[in-house]
Amino acid sequence: MNERNNYKALSSVITCGNWLNFENEIKKIEEEGIEYIHVDVMDGIFVPNFMLGTDIVKVFHKRTEIPLDVHLMITEPERKISYFNLRQNDQCSFHLSSTRCPNECITQIRSNGSLVGISLSYTENVNDILPFVDDIDFINVVCVRPGFPGQKIIPGMKERVKEINDLINKTGRNILLEVDGNVDYENAKWMTRYGANIFAIGKTGVYAEGTNFHNNVLMMRKIINNTGEDEYV
Repeated sequence: MNERNNYKALSSVITCGNWLNFENEIKKIEEEGIEYIHVDVMDGIFVPNFMLGTDIVKVFHKRTEIPLDVHLMITEPERKISYFNLRQNDQCSFHLSSTRCPNECITQIRSNGSLVGISLSYTENVNDILPFVDDIDFINVVCVRPGFPGQKIIPGMKERVKEINDLINKTGRNILLEVDGNVDYENAKWMTRYGANIFAIGKTGVYAEGTNFHNNVLMMRKIINNTGEDEYV
Protein backbone atom coordinates (compact mmCIF):
# COMPACT_ATOMS: atom_id res chain seq x y z
CA MET A 1 0.00 0.00 0.00
CA ASN A 2 1.26 3.46 -0.90
CA GLU A 3 2.37 5.48 2.12
CA ARG A 4 -0.04 8.28 1.31
CA ASN A 5 -3.10 6.03 1.61
CA ASN A 6 -2.77 6.25 5.38
CA TYR A 7 -3.03 10.05 5.38
CA LYS A 8 -6.46 11.68 5.57
CA ALA A 9 -6.98 15.37 6.32
CA LEU A 10 -9.72 17.98 6.23
CA SER A 11 -9.39 21.43 4.69
CA SER A 12 -12.18 23.68 5.92
CA VAL A 13 -13.49 26.14 3.30
CA ILE A 14 -13.81 29.07 5.65
CA THR A 15 -15.79 31.21 3.19
CA CYS A 16 -18.64 28.71 3.52
CA GLY A 17 -19.00 29.81 7.14
CA ASN A 18 -20.15 33.11 8.62
CA TRP A 19 -18.46 36.01 6.83
CA LEU A 20 -19.48 38.35 9.63
CA ASN A 21 -17.51 36.36 12.19
CA PHE A 22 -14.38 34.74 10.81
CA GLU A 23 -12.95 34.80 14.34
CA ASN A 24 -15.59 32.33 15.47
CA GLU A 25 -15.16 30.24 12.32
CA ILE A 26 -11.43 29.89 12.99
CA LYS A 27 -12.14 28.98 16.61
CA LYS A 28 -14.48 26.17 15.50
CA ILE A 29 -11.88 24.88 13.06
CA GLU A 30 -9.24 24.87 15.81
CA GLU A 31 -11.54 23.11 18.27
CA GLU A 32 -12.19 20.32 15.76
CA GLY A 33 -8.50 19.85 15.01
CA ILE A 34 -9.06 20.41 11.30
CA GLU A 35 -5.75 20.21 9.48
CA TYR A 36 -6.08 23.10 7.00
CA ILE A 37 -8.03 26.28 6.38
CA HIS A 38 -8.96 26.33 2.71
CA VAL A 39 -8.58 29.79 1.16
CA ASP A 40 -10.01 30.35 -2.30
CA VAL A 41 -8.45 33.33 -4.08
CA MET A 42 -10.29 34.48 -7.23
CA ASP A 43 -9.54 37.48 -9.43
CA GLY A 44 -12.76 37.70 -11.45
CA ILE A 45 -10.78 36.96 -14.62
CA PHE A 46 -9.57 33.37 -14.43
CA VAL A 47 -12.93 32.44 -12.86
CA PRO A 48 -16.21 34.41 -12.89
CA ASN A 49 -16.06 35.50 -9.26
CA PHE A 50 -13.90 37.67 -6.99
CA MET A 51 -13.01 36.36 -3.55
CA LEU A 52 -10.45 36.98 -0.81
CA GLY A 53 -7.09 38.60 -1.18
CA THR A 54 -3.76 39.32 0.44
CA ASP A 55 -5.01 41.24 3.48
CA ILE A 56 -7.42 38.54 4.65
CA VAL A 57 -4.68 35.93 4.27
CA LYS A 58 -2.47 38.06 6.52
CA VAL A 59 -5.27 38.21 9.09
CA PHE A 60 -5.65 34.43 9.04
CA HIS A 61 -1.90 34.00 9.49
CA LYS A 62 -1.93 36.40 12.44
CA ARG A 63 -4.89 34.71 14.10
CA THR A 64 -4.05 30.99 13.81
CA GLU A 65 -1.21 28.53 13.44
CA ILE A 66 -3.36 26.21 11.33
CA PRO A 67 -1.73 25.91 7.90
CA LEU A 68 -3.55 27.59 5.04
CA ASP A 69 -4.52 25.64 1.93
CA VAL A 70 -4.43 28.44 -0.65
CA HIS A 71 -6.12 27.73 -3.99
CA LEU A 72 -5.10 30.39 -6.51
CA MET A 73 -7.72 30.89 -9.22
CA ILE A 74 -5.98 33.91 -10.70
CA THR A 75 -4.22 34.91 -13.91
CA GLU A 76 -0.42 35.15 -13.92
CA PRO A 77 0.04 33.77 -10.39
CA GLU A 78 3.80 34.06 -10.81
CA ARG A 79 3.38 37.84 -10.46
CA LYS A 80 1.26 37.61 -7.30
CA ILE A 81 2.36 34.67 -5.15
CA SER A 82 4.74 36.87 -3.18
CA TYR A 83 1.83 39.10 -2.11
CA PHE A 84 0.47 36.36 0.13
CA ASN A 85 3.51 35.88 2.38
CA LEU A 86 3.01 32.14 2.46
CA ARG A 87 4.63 30.48 5.43
CA GLN A 88 6.12 27.11 6.26
CA ASN A 89 3.52 24.32 6.38
CA ASP A 90 1.02 26.26 4.26
CA GLN A 91 0.16 24.66 0.95
CA CYS A 92 -0.60 26.54 -2.23
CA SER A 93 -1.90 25.37 -5.59
CA PHE A 94 -2.27 27.09 -8.95
CA HIS A 95 -3.71 26.15 -12.35
CA LEU A 96 -1.34 25.42 -15.22
CA SER A 97 -3.73 27.10 -17.63
CA SER A 98 -3.42 30.37 -15.67
CA THR A 99 0.31 30.84 -16.24
CA ARG A 100 3.08 30.68 -18.80
CA CYS A 101 5.62 30.29 -16.01
CA PRO A 102 4.69 27.18 -13.99
CA ASN A 103 8.25 26.52 -12.87
CA GLU A 104 8.51 30.04 -11.50
CA CYS A 105 5.28 29.51 -9.55
CA ILE A 106 6.65 26.29 -8.10
CA THR A 107 9.92 27.96 -7.11
CA GLN A 108 8.18 30.89 -5.44
CA ILE A 109 5.83 28.71 -3.40
CA ARG A 110 8.66 26.40 -2.36
CA SER A 111 10.90 29.32 -1.34
CA ASN A 112 8.62 30.02 1.62
CA GLY A 113 8.75 26.44 2.85
CA SER A 114 5.21 25.88 1.64
CA LEU A 115 3.95 22.75 -0.09
CA VAL A 116 3.37 23.07 -3.83
CA GLY A 117 0.26 21.90 -5.63
CA ILE A 118 -1.26 21.98 -9.09
CA SER A 119 -5.02 22.44 -9.29
CA LEU A 120 -6.88 20.70 -12.07
CA SER A 121 -10.36 21.75 -13.17
CA TYR A 122 -12.59 19.69 -15.45
CA THR A 123 -11.37 21.50 -18.60
CA GLU A 124 -7.66 20.93 -17.92
CA ASN A 125 -5.70 17.96 -19.22
CA VAL A 126 -4.46 15.47 -16.63
CA ASN A 127 -1.35 14.68 -18.65
CA ASP A 128 -0.21 18.31 -18.51
CA ILE A 129 0.85 17.60 -14.93
CA LEU A 130 3.39 14.96 -15.95
CA PRO A 131 6.38 17.30 -16.50
CA PHE A 132 5.96 18.60 -12.94
CA VAL A 133 5.38 15.46 -10.86
CA ASP A 134 8.90 15.53 -9.43
CA ASP A 135 8.41 19.08 -8.17
CA ILE A 136 4.98 19.07 -6.51
CA ASP A 137 3.56 17.80 -3.24
CA PHE A 138 -0.13 17.54 -4.06
CA ILE A 139 -2.72 17.69 -6.83
CA ASN A 140 -5.98 19.50 -6.17
CA VAL A 141 -8.82 18.02 -8.23
CA VAL A 142 -11.59 20.59 -8.62
CA CYS A 143 -14.80 18.58 -8.92
CA VAL A 144 -17.15 21.49 -9.74
CA ARG A 145 -16.96 24.47 -12.09
CA PRO A 146 -14.56 26.78 -10.27
CA GLY A 147 -15.90 30.07 -9.00
CA PHE A 148 -18.90 29.47 -6.75
CA PRO A 149 -19.58 27.27 -3.69
CA GLY A 150 -22.48 24.89 -3.25
CA GLN A 151 -22.47 23.40 -6.75
CA LYS A 152 -23.24 19.83 -7.72
CA ILE A 153 -20.38 17.62 -8.79
CA ILE A 154 -19.55 17.44 -12.50
CA PRO A 155 -20.36 14.09 -14.17
CA GLY A 156 -17.30 11.94 -14.78
CA MET A 157 -15.42 13.03 -11.67
CA LYS A 158 -15.21 9.49 -10.28
CA GLU A 159 -13.26 8.45 -13.35
CA ARG A 160 -11.12 11.59 -13.25
CA VAL A 161 -10.17 11.22 -9.59
CA LYS A 162 -9.33 7.55 -10.18
CA GLU A 163 -7.21 8.49 -13.21
CA ILE A 164 -5.23 11.01 -11.19
CA ASN A 165 -4.83 8.56 -8.32
CA ASP A 166 -3.42 6.01 -10.79
CA LEU A 167 -1.09 8.65 -12.21
CA ILE A 168 0.21 9.46 -8.72
CA ASN A 169 0.77 5.79 -7.92
CA LYS A 170 2.79 5.34 -11.11
CA THR A 171 5.14 8.16 -10.14
CA GLY A 172 6.22 6.29 -7.01
CA ARG A 173 6.19 9.62 -5.17
CA ASN A 174 4.22 10.54 -2.08
CA ILE A 175 2.07 13.12 -3.87
CA LEU A 176 -1.15 13.83 -2.01
CA LEU A 177 -4.53 14.01 -3.75
CA GLU A 178 -6.94 16.75 -2.71
CA VAL A 179 -10.61 16.83 -3.72
CA ASP A 180 -12.30 20.21 -3.86
CA GLY A 181 -15.98 20.85 -4.62
CA ASN A 182 -19.20 19.14 -3.47
CA VAL A 183 -17.37 17.02 -0.90
CA ASP A 184 -20.56 15.87 0.78
CA TYR A 185 -20.93 12.64 2.73
CA GLU A 186 -21.88 10.48 -0.24
CA ASN A 187 -19.17 11.81 -2.53
CA ALA A 188 -16.57 11.54 0.25
CA LYS A 189 -17.14 7.77 0.27
CA TRP A 190 -16.03 7.16 -3.30
CA MET A 191 -13.41 9.90 -3.09
CA THR A 192 -11.85 7.97 -0.21
CA ARG A 193 -12.00 4.76 -2.18
CA TYR A 194 -10.28 6.38 -5.14
CA GLY A 195 -7.32 7.64 -3.17
CA ALA A 196 -8.19 11.13 -1.90
CA ASN A 197 -6.08 12.35 1.02
CA ILE A 198 -7.25 15.93 1.62
CA PHE A 199 -10.93 16.84 1.58
CA ALA A 200 -11.97 20.47 1.08
CA ILE A 201 -15.16 20.57 3.12
CA GLY A 202 -17.69 23.25 2.36
CA LYS A 203 -21.29 24.25 1.86
CA THR A 204 -22.68 20.89 0.71
CA GLY A 205 -21.12 18.98 3.61
CA VAL A 206 -20.04 20.18 7.04
CA TYR A 207 -21.18 23.77 6.46
CA ALA A 208 -24.68 22.78 5.33
CA GLU A 209 -27.23 25.30 6.57
CA GLY A 210 -29.12 24.36 9.72
CA THR A 211 -26.72 21.59 10.76
CA ASN A 212 -24.23 21.17 13.60
CA PHE A 213 -20.61 21.77 12.58
CA HIS A 214 -19.13 19.53 15.28
CA ASN A 215 -21.37 16.57 14.42
CA ASN A 216 -20.78 17.10 10.72
CA VAL A 217 -17.02 17.00 11.16
CA LEU A 218 -17.28 13.80 13.20
CA MET A 219 -19.34 12.19 10.45
CA MET A 220 -16.88 13.25 7.75
CA ARG A 221 -13.97 11.89 9.80
CA LYS A 222 -15.72 8.53 10.10
CA ILE A 223 -16.24 8.36 6.36
CA ILE A 224 -12.78 9.35 5.20
CA ASN A 225 -11.10 7.12 7.78
CA ASN A 226 -13.45 4.24 6.93
CA THR A 227 -14.80 4.03 10.46
CA GLY A 228 -18.33 2.66 10.64
CA GLU A 229 -18.84 3.13 6.92
CA ASP A 230 -18.85 -0.04 4.84
CA GLU A 231 -20.38 1.15 1.58
CA TYR A 232 -18.35 3.22 -0.86
CA VAL A 233 -20.22 3.21 -4.14
